[in-house]
Amino acid sequence: MSNDQEEMINAGDLRPSQLLTYSGPGSIVNTRYDAVMIYGCNVWPQEEKKRYKILHHELLQQKLNISSIRMPLSHDRSFNIPCFSFPTWSVCENCQTLQKHPTSPKNSMGFVCWYCEKNGVKKEDCRLTHARFAVICKKGHIDEFPWEEWVHHDKPNNKCEKKPGSPFMKFAARQESSALKDYAITCLSCHNAYRTCSGATDIRPLQALNITCTGRSPWLHQHTDDCITNGEKTFVKGIQIRSNTLWYSLTMSALKVPKWLHPVNLRLEAENDANRLYGSIQLDRQDGKSFEEIYDYHKGKFKEVAEQILEQKKKNSDPNCGDEQIKDEIIKKLQEIFEGDSTNTEIPDQIDILQQEYDDFIRTESTKGTPYEDEFELETSEIDKNRPINKYLNSLKQIKKISTVSVLRGFTRGEPPDPLDPDIDKLCKITTNKHHKTYRWFPGVITKGEGIFFSFDNEKLSEWERNTTVQKRCNAIIESYAYHSAPDEPEKQKEIMMRFNPRFLLLHTLSHLIIKSVSMLSGYNEPSLQERIYWDNKDRNGILIYTSGSSEGSLGGLVRLGKADQFERILKDALQRSLTCSRDPICNDSDPIRDSKSYQLSKTHQLSGSSCHSCCIVSETSCMFFNQFLDRWMIKDEDGGFFTDFLNEQSN
Repeated sequence: MSNDQEEMINAGDLRPSQLLTYSGPGSIVNTRYDAVMIYGCNVWPQEEKKRYKILHHELLQQKLNISSIRMPLSHDRSFNIPCFSFPTWSVCENCQTLQKHPTSPKNSMGFVCWYCEKNGVKKEDCRLTHARFAVICKKGHIDEFPWEEWVHHDKPNNKCEKKPGSPFMKFAARQESSALKDYAITCLSCHNAYRTCSGATDIRPLQALNITCTGRSPWLHQHTDDCITNGEKTFVKGIQIRSNTLWYSLTMSALKVPKWLHPVNLRLEAENDANRLYGSIQLDRQDGKSFEEIYDYHKGKFKEVAEQILEQKKKNSDPNCGDEQIKDEIIKKLQEIFEGDSTNTEIPDQIDILQQEYDDFIRTESTKGTPYEDEFELETSEIDKNRPINKYLNSLKQIKKISTVSVLRGFTRGEPPDPLDPDIDKLCKITTNKHHKTYRWFPGVITKGEGIFFSFDNEKLSEWERNTTVQKRCNAIIESYAYHSAPDEPEKQKEIMMRFNPRFLLLHTLSHLIIKSVSMLSGYNEPSLQERIYWDNKDRNGILIYTSGSSEGSLGGLVRLGKADQFERILKDALQRSLTCSRDPICNDSDPIRDSKSYQLSKTHQLSGSSCHSCCIVSETSCMFFNQFLDRWMIKDEDGGFFTDFLNEQSN
């Protein structure tokens, strides 16, 4: 398909961040007169200048096996994101005829009904609206909804007897309700076929029609003959075009913490260099030059880098500050940046990135006077341990400047992916293998903001985790999630159960409550705040609440709350929020242990404990884990709450 302007989205209508969250390759975007699907990166413009801002993050590029991250730009509202009309089935606003439209509209007014146009109806009165459904399989393939087979479900071969293959059908609503049963299809060719849309989003009615997956990945221009699951053709299910479950993005993100802000990194990513030095070194490596030869050739361009390293070594009283030691450090850093494992075919690990970020937060007391102060600025707040609430805290840090690089690496349909360990069989690609091997880039975005990082006393946390009541309740939620994520894969279920633990559920629930408290005092609305949860099975525990590219910008209102006295107020408010919910006692009485035993067949629904929209659930853009793993019980229960002693003291 050509990339004419009729088939392109105005990039001014989509922010770069939307390409990672709601409107990336393979997603369906509703425009004024049509619904369109975004093409894969293999169809996007490949030239770098003016089309993209080139981003770099050493660890992300190594993990994802890419040479660069490209953030789409729109200069003068130019068209740069290619798309195509999908679905091609549509309904006339005037006569309700269900019909297929051409690949591209004749003008900017969209598609019009051929039947009405033939009968002299004005074009603006007979525009086409996209059909409501498509079909997907669990591997992410997507195709047109089988309208003829659906309405002729009780006919031989599920076809129209008068005009098989091209019946004259109408789609109309009775306007009695918004339920699917209110919408119906009628075949006017045979005058004997009628069916409502009730059940159109289930797998069983389509299975009864023997509708199987065609293997289409239209956003990639790819089509396989058969989609096979366990040796048999894969059945499909219907889905509404505007459903949020049609496209779940899978991103990998990393903060620009000190470890990734070495003077060499800053020099390679300098905006005034426009990626020239980075590209030159890549070409040198392709020509087989060693890193020592590359350094010697570009030595003049690393002069400022050497000076920054020398200055930092003198501040740290490092004796290894001679010319040779500085040269060795620069060469070593170049090796780390340009010698990522390009042969790794496994799904990369977000947990490893989180752990490296946590380690940097803990060991960094202040960034004052560092070369990267303009990119990452942190100050540690002093905690008064004599205050009752502060006895729970281990560290509290104000992050005045922080940058986040997020990269889109795939998506799923029907069910959200595991953000930490996605199933490769269900993960849809955003570009072809050939394109990725040749160009090696993914779309991404960099956002800047501010944040608060804090961690808790590890001895108190470890003691709390040993509570058998806590362990039983947490295990019920984690086992339920493992069963939900991998129902037929016992080995993967074991991996999931090893990954999560009680401290994770506590930190995640508290993070949501703090986001709600912070939004009331910081000047940022709730969807502008994001979380990062840091945990493992040993000593790591921490929460980062931060802003990232919000419409408000970096106001300073969040980092102000990172002062010890202000944060004490925030934490107390969050704990008070855990005590009550407007949906109590229903919300409070939720028991994952009891529910999973009583409803074994529906066990997959026990993905949280005491939580709901009124108390714990936050905006989708704020949560790393799709609002799962939440339980107020962990905070305030008399027998198992981490903060129970403090809450009892406050109530007396």
